[in-house]
Amino acid sequence: MMAGLLRESNGHFVSCFDDDLEPCRGGPRLAGRLAATRALTWQARMTHDCKHNGIIAHPGDQMEWEKFGYYEILRNQFSTEECAEIINMKNDGEEKHSELKNSRGALIRDSSLYWLYLTEKSKWVFDRVTNLVMVYNKKYNFEMSYDQQSAQLTRYRNGQKYDWHMDLGPLKSSTRKISAVVELSPAGSYQGGNVEIFYNERDNSHSRLQTGDVLLFPSFVMHRAAEVETGERWSLVFWYKGSAPFR
Repeated sequence: MMAGLLRESNGHFVSCFDDDLEPCRGGPRLAGRLAATRALTWQARMTHDCKHNGIIAHPGDQMEWEKFGYYEILRNQFSTEECAEIINMKNDGEEKHSELKNSRGALIRDSSLYWLYLTEKSKWVFDRVTNLVMVYNKKYNFEMSYDQQSAQLTRYRNGQKYDWHMDLGPLKSSTRKISAVVELSPAGSYQGGNVEIFYNERDNSHSRLQTGDVLLFPSFVMHRAAEVETGERWSLVFWYKGSAPFR
């Protein structure tokens, strides 16, 4: 059991009860079952668009995904100069050290956080990522709001990481639908630190993000930020939410 931060519910799945800063963690098998078996049932709508985007509508208003991708990388969505500008936005906020340990004292998460809020200065960043998420969501048709007011600017220094976890969790994080990660660090500025996505019972799925890439995935997918070996890695993380869980 995670000391003071996480509670164990069944021996396989551990969920946290903290705020939005700490999403839940769970067994990789759980994530695979979620991806493989999840069916979406809601009032049938936009039938033509659903068929066009690979969503199958059945009698009784049940919809299913024809295909499922654990993640998608959109290359070169931000220039090197734009990424440097985003990193410099850290000066508008206060650094928060985020550390999460298990019951044996081993680090699960160790990083520095800055909250980036929607302002006239940052609006171009939010607009660009939101437009990408809107297109991505056509594949899944999540019930979701695109009114994003904040994002998390994260710095991983030498030896820091965030181990296997899901962005989906209890309370406020239970309505997360799509996660977006913008890779900000200049090429060659760090070693290690890959974002890895768990799928098909494997744990070595390196996404190999490059400067300006945007990584998109459903928030229930297991992933991790591997330990930075040298240098430091910067990323910008968004969680797009809906009005209720799993819709």
